[in-house]
Amino acid sequence: MKKLKILHISTFDRGGASAVIRLHHYLLKKGLESDYLTIDDFNKNVLRKHIYKPISEKNTFMDRIKSKLGLKNPHSFYDQQGIQIEGYPLGYGFTFPQTLNKDICKLPIFKQADIIHLHWVNKMIDYPSFFDECKKPIVWTLHDMHPFTGGLYYSIGTNYTENQLVKYITPETNSLDKLLNQHTKIKAKAVENSKIEVAATSSMMKKLSENSVILGKFKHHLIPLGIDTDIFRPYSKKLARNVFGLKEHGMVLVFVSAQVDNRFKGLSALTESLRYLPADIQILAVGNESKNLQDSHRNIKFTGTIYDERLMALAYSAGDLFVTPSLQEAFGQTTIEAQACGVPVLAFQTWGSADLVENRRTGMITKETTVEALAENILDVHAGKIVFDSQYIREQAVEKYDLTNYISGYLKLYDSF
Repeated sequence: MKKLKILHISTFDRGGASAVIRLHHYLLKKGLESDYLTIDDFNKNVLRKHIYKPISEKNTFMDRIKSKLGLKNPHSFYDQQGIQIEGYPLGYGFTFPQTLNKDICKLPIFKQADIIHLHWVNKMIDYPSFFDECKKPIVWTLHDMHPFTGGLYYSIGTNYTENQLVKYITPETNSLDKLLNQHTKIKAKAVENSKIEVAATSSMMKKLSENSVILGKFKHHLIPLGIDTDIFRPYSKKLARNVFGLKEHGMVLVFVSAQVDNRFKGLSALTESLRYLPADIQILAVGNESKNLQDSHRNIKFTGTIYDERLMALAYSAGDLFVTPSLQEAFGQTTIEAQACGVPVLAFQTWGSADLVENRRTGMITKETTVEALAENILDVHAGKIVFDSQYIREQAVEKYDLTNYISGYLKLYDSF
């Protein structure tokens, strides 16, 4: 491979960004030049991390008072954006293509790079200025639908279908339709002269992006995420449960999300299923603690956010079943982490689960997206009606999702420029 300098740009350094960090660290391990630019500074384990400080608005004293009181300021650039989407169901979220951050391409670390690798860049880059100034080749990994929609991350929880979001909305029946179309036009115009190779983590994400107004013209590649299967491996269940203060015997369900309280991630559905389950079943929840759920369900043990991958592997190993009742996922990184630890996965039918779970071999996919369906499948495992081969589950994860496969896909892509 040619000696190249790669700059990864990612808004965050936590949650789903762990996949980006793995790629970045592997490149460094192999002696390549790789840097990580972010506005986040939570994960202290990221090497060669550069913190970008977003450009702040110049506010008056009264503007700052309003901000402190949580009041909308009609003169604020970002408040004006927020006012435009008030009252609409936005599902996972919505961000605008324009920010005040128009100097990213002027940073020394940017100028030194040969290839720019974009990841989740919402709220960080300003589309018009960034793509106008960036003359370097770009690899863009899709972590949700936002890069090729007018602002929404996913269709779930909105009034739109996936296929509607990747095109212009017709007819325009409300102000959100109009805004989505305006943003689609802004994004499409911004990237039209860029040299971009798009990497999708799932077959459905690839198909949607290929059919989109914004990114459809560019070449797409399917590169599933990968993990270090030497780190994510089975550990002693007794040891793992002891580490997390769980009972040694009885069924343990593991749930992982950077945003535990995000209703689309499904922890509430899992906790609701407890009313159908034996009282001794415990839930180990990894992610930011939810005091409301902790107080109302004594069988839930919250670990807080875990940044250490070996400790994460221990968390998976404590479980009999990894439950991921997310309503929509681009891939499902936690799914392959659990499988590499030999733990079967229970999931709702989403893009990620369809690609990752071999039904009744490496896990189960519910027939319906309901609390009752979750409980029914958990009970089948609890009663021994369905038995999984942990060794087979791990073997499949190692074969398909070992880090070397993931890395090699990007090395070939970088080398193609």
